[in-house]
This record gives sequence, C-alpha cells and structure tokens, in this order.
Amino acid sequence: MSPATRRPPGPRRRAPLLALAVLLVGAALVLPAALLARGAERDAAVRGLERPLAAAQTALTAEARRYADAVRQAAAALSTRSTAPDPVYFDSLSSSLAAARLPGAAGTAYVEPRGNADTVVLAHALDGRTVPTGWDASTVPELAAVLVRARASGRPAVSSPLVLPRDRSLAAERRQLAVVLAAPVVTDGQRFRGWVILSLRGDDLVRALLGDASGPVGAVMLTASDSSGHPVAVATVVSRGPGDAPRHGEIAPGAVRRSVQVPVVDRTWSLTVAASPAPAPSSGLVPLDVVVGAGGGVATVLLAALVLALAVARERALARWQAVTEELQAAERQSRRQADLLHDVLESISDGVSVIDGDGRYLVHNRAARAMLGTPGTGLPLQTWHEHYETLTADGATQLPAEELPLGRALAGQSCDDVDLLVHEAARGGARVLRVSAHPLRSGQLHGAVAVFSDVTDRTRAEAELERQAVVFSAITDAVFITDATGTVLDCNAAAEHMTGFTRADLLGRRPGEASPGQAALAGVADALRRDGEWRGDFPFARRGRPAGVAEAVVVALRDEQGRLTGTISAHRDVTEERRTAAALREAEQRFRLSFVNAPTGVQMADLHSVGFGRLLDVNPALCRMLGMSRSTLLQLTVADITHPDDRAQDAEWGRLLMSGEQERVRLEKRYVRADGEAVWVSVNVAVVRDEEGAPLYTVTQVEDVTARRRAREELRRANAELSGLNDALARTNAELDRFTAAVAHDLKNPLTSISGYSELLFDLCGGSLPPEGVQALDAVRRNADRMRTLIDDLLTYARAGSEPLRLSPVDLADLVADVVADLGPTLARTGGTVRAGQLGEVYAHRALLRQVLANLVGNAVKYVVPGVSPRVTVSAEPAEGGGWVISVADNGIGVPPDATERIFRMFHRETRRGYDGTGIGLATCQRIVERHGGRIWVRPADAGGSVFAFTLPAAPAQALTSTSTLPTVPLRTAS
Repeated sequence: MSPATRRPPGPRRRAPLLALAVLLVGAALVLPAALLARGAERDAAVRGLERPLAAAQTALTAEARRYADAVRQAAAALSTRSTAPDPVYFDSLSSSLAAARLPGAAGTAYVEPRGNADTVVLAHALDGRTVPTGWDASTVPELAAVLVRARASGRPAVSSPLVLPRDRSLAAERRQLAVVLAAPVVTDGQRFRGWVILSLRGDDLVRALLGDASGPVGAVMLTASDSSGHPVAVATVVSRGPGDAPRHGEIAPGAVRRSVQVPVVDRTWSLTVAASPAPAPSSGLVPLDVVVGAGGGVATVLLAALVLALAVARERALARWQAVTEELQAAERQSRRQADLLHDVLESISDGVSVIDGDGRYLVHNRAARAMLGTPGTGLPLQTWHEHYETLTADGATQLPAEELPLGRALAGQSCDDVDLLVHEAARGGARVLRVSAHPLRSGQLHGAVAVFSDVTDRTRAEAELERQAVVFSAITDAVFITDATGTVLDCNAAAEHMTGFTRADLLGRRPGEASPGQAALAGVADALRRDGEWRGDFPFARRGRPAGVAEAVVVALRDEQGRLTGTISAHRDVTEERRTAAALREAEQRFRLSFVNAPTGVQMADLHSVGFGRLLDVNPALCRMLGMSRSTLLQLTVADITHPDDRAQDAEWGRLLMSGEQERVRLEKRYVRADGEAVWVSVNVAVVRDEEGAPLYTVTQVEDVTARRRAREELRRANAELSGLNDALARTNAELDRFTAAVAHDLKNPLTSISGYSELLFDLCGGSLPPEGVQALDAVRRNADRMRTLIDDLLTYARAGSEPLRLSPVDLADLVADVVADLGPTLARTGGTVRAGQLGEVYAHRALLRQVLANLVGNAVKYVVPGVSPRVTVSAEPAEGGGWVISVADNGIGVPPDATERIFRMFHRETRRGYDGTGIGLATCQRIVERHGGRIWVRPADAGGSVFAFTLPAAPAQALTSTSTLPTVPLRTAS
C-alpha cells in the first residue's frame, strides 16, 4: 500500500472498531469483486463458444450432405447397370469413395435381399481392415431398421448408433460407436435391387472434422437417438489444451456447454461444445481474535493482504479473459480455415452447389454450377432467374416459375430430391437436363436454401436411347437371349418370357444346362461357335409347368477386339406346336389313308379347278369293286363319265351350290354306270375341301351301293300298300262284327226278357197252386235266363275289349280304384269287406278298358272267399324294371291251384263252380285288355293265403316312377 492509504493508529479503545471497520470494508470489497470476476469469466466463456459452435455446425452439415451425396451417387451408379454388380466394378466404385477421403469412413458394402435375408454380397474396406461378406445384415436391428427406411423412402437414410459387427471382437477401449448410411439401388424400371451402405466410425468422424475446432473450447460431443428413441453419444472429443491432440473422453462436470440440432441425412443429431470454467480465485480470512489482538498493525497487514488478494484475483481474471480471447481468435481462424476448406471442396466437386439466402440471392455458386449455368457467381436473385433461363419440366411440356423451382420450394421449407429440369440458357443457347436436390437451410441467423445438381443431359440421352433400344428389343417376336462367355443369361426379351413361361428374373443368371434338357445339343452349339462363330438348328428348352419345347435357333458369337469369346446373342422361334401339329397331321393323313383304303364303302376325290374340273384324283378299292373298274382306269375319268346321263343335270345343280358355298355338304341318291353298262343306285355324301381363303380345291365323296336297299324299299312300299288295304278291310269287318254283335245281343236278350217276364207272371198267377216241383222249375227258368243275360253281357264286353280303338291318356290309378270301390259299396257293406290302396301312380292307358280290368279283379277278390270270411283286398303299384308300373290286387280268398295259374285266363274256364256265380269270361277279358296295352297279366299265391293278381302297364309320359299319388290306407268301404 502507498503511504497515503495508511492511517495513524488511534487510541486502543478504537482499534477493535477500526479493525472491524477495515475487515468489513475489505470483505465488502473483496467478496463482490471475486463473485463479479467469476461471473464475468463464465459469461466470456459462453460468448466464446458461439463462433466455434457455428463453425462446427456448418462443417458437420456440409460433411453429412457430402456423405449422403456419395452414397446416393454410388447407388445411382449401380442402378444404371442391367445386372447385379460384380466385385471388380464394386471395388472400382469403392475406390472412388476412398479417393474422396470421407472422414471416419470405415467401409462400404452392397446388400441384396435374398429370400428372407438381406445378404452382404460385396464389401470394400476404407480403413485397411477386412470387411466380411455373406452375412445377413437384417440380424443387426440397427442395420435392419435403416435398410427398411431407405427402401421405403427411396432415399439415403442413416442408422442409429451401433458397434460394427467386425469391431465387436476388439477390446472395449478400442471400440467405437458407428453409424451406417444406406441408399436403395432401384433400376430405371423402378425394380428394387438392393442397398449401398457406408459405415462411419463416430470418434474418427468427429476427430477428423472438429478436432482442431474443439481445441480451446475443451470438448465436442455428437448425440443421436438409438432404435428406442433414447439419446446416445456417438462420439465425444476432448482437448486438454493448445497443442494437445483431440482424443476420446468425457465432458467435465460443471463445464460450460452450448448445443444445436444438426440435420444428418434423414435424422437430426445434437452437436454440443463445452469449455471448462476458470478456477475460482482463492481468498483468505483472518480470524477475528487475531485482528482484535494484533491491533492496528494487524489491521494494516490485513488491509494490505486484502488489497493484495484483490489485486491477485484481478490479475488472474485478466489472464483468464486473455486466454478466452485467444481461444476465440483461434476458433475464428479455425472457422476461416474450415470455410476455406469447404470452399475448396465445393470448387473441386463435379456436382453444382448453390446456396441462396432468405431473399433469394445466391450466396454460393461453385465452379461446377457456373460451368453448367454460365452465371457470373453470387448476387443473382432467384426472382430474376427467368430473365436468363427458360426452365421446363423434364418432358419439356411445362414452364416453371421461380417459386416452383427446387430452390424456390426449398426456400419455402419443402425439400425435394432428384428433380429433373430442362434448362435453356438464352446467352449460350442449347438445352441441358439438370437433376436437382434442394433442402431448406437454417443455421443460426442464416435462413435460406441449398441445392445440389448435376448435368445428366448425356445420361438422359443415353437412357432415352437405351429405352428406344429396349422397346425394339422387347418388340421382337422371337425370343432373344444375351449370355456371357460361360453361357449365363445376362438379358432376354418379353418373347423369351412368353416362350419359356419363366419370368425375366428367373431367367437372368441361369446357365444353359439349367434351362435346357439337351446337354448334347448344348455341346454341339459350343463347338460350332468356336469353329464357325455361328450355329443354326433345333434347340430344346425347358418350359415352366409344361414338357420341354423345341425352338429353331440362331446363335451368334460375340467377341472382343482380340477375338476372344465374350458372350452370345441368340434368337429362338418356338416351333413346338408347329412340330406337334405337323406330326399330328402326318398321323391324321396316315389314318385317313388307312380308312380310305380299307373303307367298306366307296370313297372318291374329285378336282374342282377350272382345268380338269371333275377329274377323279383318287378312288379306293371299294369303289373300284362297285364299278368293276381298276383304279388306273377310274383316274382317267371324270365324275360325269361314271354318272348316269339322266342324273348329270341334278349333279350340275348340286355342284353349283357347293362351289358357291351355299351348301357345304350334299347327300343324295343317284346312279353310277358300271364297266358292263349296268346302272348302280348309290347314295353319295359330298363334302368340299377349301383352301385358307375359302376357295374350293376338291371334293371328298362317300359312295354307298343302295341298289338292294332301293329294291327292298320298293317291295316294302308295295307290302305297305297291301297291308293298308287289309287294314281297311279289317276295319270294315270289325264294324260289321260290331253291328252283328249288337243285333245278336238284341235278338238274344228279347226272348230272355220274355221268358223272365212270363215266368214271373206265371208264378204270380199260379204260384200258390203249383206243387213244389213247379215252383223250383220256375226258379230254375228265371236263374238260367239271368245267367244267359250275364253271359251275353260278358261276351259283348270281351268283343269290345278286342275291337274298341285304344284312346290312351294319363290315368290316375288312385281315382280309378276309388271309382271301382264305390260301385262295390253295397257288396262290401253286406260282406263286411275292406279294400285298401297302397302307393299308386299314374299310367298311360284307355281309362274305360282299365276300369273294366280293375272292376273284374277287385270284384273277383270280394266274391271268391270262404263263406263267413270278410274279404280283405289290397291294391298297390310299384315301378317295373325297364319302366312302367306293376299293379297288384291281393286278396284273402280261396286261392288258385298252382297248376291252374295259366288256364284260368282261358275263355269260359271256371276253376271253381260250386257256390260261386260266373261265366269264365272275366279273366280272359282282363288278359285281352292288358295285352292290347302292351303289358302282361299273371297270378301267384299270396304269402298269407289267397291270391295276388298282377299286370303291367306303361307309365304316363314325363311321369317319375316315384309318384306318390295314393289312396288313403284306411278302408275305403267297410261293413257297418
């Protein structure tokens, strides 16, 4: 302290107060100063992090786009290939990535979906270590997720942090977290083929990009989200001080931090920079009892110590401030170096890069962009673009305003990738096709957009030419295959797919032995190609789901400049069906020839051309035998020569109809003339054979000798005429017989009526005076008269059954049986009998005659029973074999002896006479009626006694045999 600051010591009683005052003043000055210094230090450190953070953000954003563009361009290069990449091509592509010196790049690989696995097919190390192939990338969850996202979006995607499979064997301290970029490989036909992936190690990436920038700030950390969404530090780089190389570490607790969100491909990462706070200044406090005991001297020392402490704290604060300022200056220099490096990179790449600010003015326009567009550089507003360029859609159909350009859309906040534009520059003339990707740009205070574009004019023209060639290639109707030197199919057209039934994907990569069953044929093709450079012949080939086919093939060898075989191109025309048709035609011709020669009827073929019209082209042996001429003789004649003169006019008319197409086939009877001059009646069936245009070529005629048939037909006609006459005579005879029968019946019944009448009159007049013998005689006269009347009625019925015309119609048996039973009602009531009807159908018969049959059979069943027994009759019907019905009438009567089952149907035969009335005509009448209907009648013993009379009748037309027309199964008539 200076002497001016010293105070003379006061009285001892004021010393403690003065000491206390100095202590309080010193404390009041030192403590706020220390706190103020520490706050100033922290604020300076925070302000010093702003510029390094912005530089790190810009560098990381640029490199992230560079990575995305690199993997996208690699995928685009593979997409243009018509086949899967081979190792040589992939190594060449990977070498170009290595030459780009991508920081942190560990390796690149090509992944292809095979079955249920995503297999790493090709790989190339960028860090000198071996990258394995053949393993399934989908077994690593982070890789599986990024492959799915890249394929779904059609754009590059970045994975969550992971440890690369080949790094898992390293010691824990040597392992690094990594990320993987994946881009889909999609062909021009929009067919997905696989992925290109690029692996980046986190520590190497951050150390290479931001190691220098992190120097005085202390530490830099990149953070991304894992598969579950939790933040994971991809890498943390720590600098211990100027000159110390950045290395992996952790941010110290209490360090000053600043963070910003950075877009990385399709994800957003967090970038954090940190600086350690300055050590707190030290301060010491003197105990109160020392101050009191030391008095004023101690107070002076304490004051000097306090002043000294404050001075030391100030010097330390100034030193720290100076250090922070130097760090900021170093960070600014590093940022400038990064900016220069970025400028050099932008100027060296082949893709054009343009950056505009929020007002649409160009901030960056690299050398490639200037070369493509011819603009002078920065400063050109986007709004004046149309004054220099005419920008159209890729098809040239629509002109785009500035706001619809990719940069204009990105400036509005909309990202767009791979947009093709057709750009006309007024100054230089001509048109270019540019492929543009643009994204919004927001970094700190900067608001704008960035676009990356490339000149794809030549590529577009080449692709268009390839498309035209592909159209021509696919339009070829013959199947075309292109193979390499080993015979593996490299390409084929749509006709090849149609011919084989396999898809193009199935055919590509197949070897000839896998697609063809003919190994010997393949060996012959190879020999011919080596010897002659070309092979022609039949080539067997496999067909999916069908037997092997045959193609007419032309195979041409492809050679390089040194004459070495590099592959083949071949055209195949499927002749399988043609050969099969030809074989079938030969077989058909052989069958026709055999049929022609061995046919039992005559066959001839005649020419229809104007020259030689009607000339016989061929005849078979049967026709030669029919006409008594040799084949050579007939082949010198025409159809008119062997036709009877009277039939030639008829032939000419039918020939005109056949030639004009009004008739395709004619069948008629005519006469041929034999060698001996005798006429032969033949039936000819003529057909015309025409060519593909419908013009008649020749006729094929089947000739049948019908001479004998015509004689038989004539004799049959004469016989039919005679039979018709006989039928007419028979009809007249039947009519006369009916009249005679009626007259006889009338003449016979009149005397019987008189006899019956007079016998009854005699009984009435003299019955009381006649002796018993006289009364019995009169009864016998009446009974015999009644029996004679019954006999006459039965004879008339029998005669009508044979002579009455049949009028057939559908008859319901149930209704008919009910009608018959109704007539027998009094008899059934007297005897206590019943008639039951089972299942009955509908028959085709003469109703009145069929009723007579049922009345006789049911009446006999009721009549011929043992005295005292009530009749039980059942009428039923069932389908007969071969169609129709079998109607049965079963009874419980006296039965029929087994030896009388046929004679009971004879006229006037009565098997039982005593106690039963009858004439012996009823069953004969039934047999006559049934036989006139085409049926038969018979009798058999019933199982429980009695008899079963059965007969057959045809069913009604269109009536099913399972008809359910029935009478009720309860008794129809019963005794009261």
